[in-house]
Amino acid sequence: MISKIESINNFQDYIVFIDDPISSLDGNHIFQINSLLKETFFEQIPDTAQPTQLMWRMKCKQLFISTHNFEFFNLLKDLPKSGGLTNRKESKNRESRYFVSRNKNGALVENLPSVYNDYQSEYQYLFSEIAKFNKSKNQNTYPQLFLLPNILRRFVEMYTLTKYPVADEVNIRADKVFGIEKSKRILKPLHYFSHFNNIDRIGKQSEFIVDVGTACKELLQYIQKKDKLHFEALQSII
Repeated sequence: MISKIESINNFQDYIVFIDDPISSLDGNHIFQINSLLKETFFEQIPDTAQPTQLMWRMKCKQLFISTHNFEFFNLLKDLPKSGGLTNRKESKNRESRYFVSRNKNGALVENLPSVYNDYQSEYQYLFSEIAKFNKSKNQNTYPQLFLLPNILRRFVEMYTLTKYPVADEVNIRADKVFGIEKSKRILKPLHYFSHFNNIDRIGKQSEFIVDVGTACKELLQYIQKKDKLHFEALQSII
């Protein structure tokens, strides 16, 4: 494909569609393919507004890339944001992302859902949900209140595993990472709502739900104080 593209005259007038260029390649090849796409379809030129600076320009008129691999998709997000050439003039910088799903005997093309567009991982998404809930002025009426314990537990499982990568249960890792006292305050509502072992819970509310806000606050305060770089990186996403 690359050799054929290099032989095309007036490449700036072409629209290119690439259908999932990675197939079942491993992680190393995914990075290589992404780098090859950047080298093939983009170039740096002097910025027309600031000649001493460089800007990215797409070599063809328009580029479409489809993929079913989320790791590769996240790499594609980092490709230069640049318009192509139209009649030798630069077009407006623009990038659009779409989601293609099955629709009976056809396909439906729609704007990419924000959960895929805004976050590169489940971990980032979970943090954003916890942070939004923590900032909510009225947590008692928060739409996803009863989902927060599971969101919190999932995030704590991931976070403690990065800090203390052993095969122990999450409560043991949390004790090591947060300290026993703070660990109990964070995990108290999570254990209750993440496990169903009492039939009485079907017919009544639990006072533990009011502890979810405290668990969120304790968790975020710990990360902000003890793991500042990690916290700032997660905050920058939202």
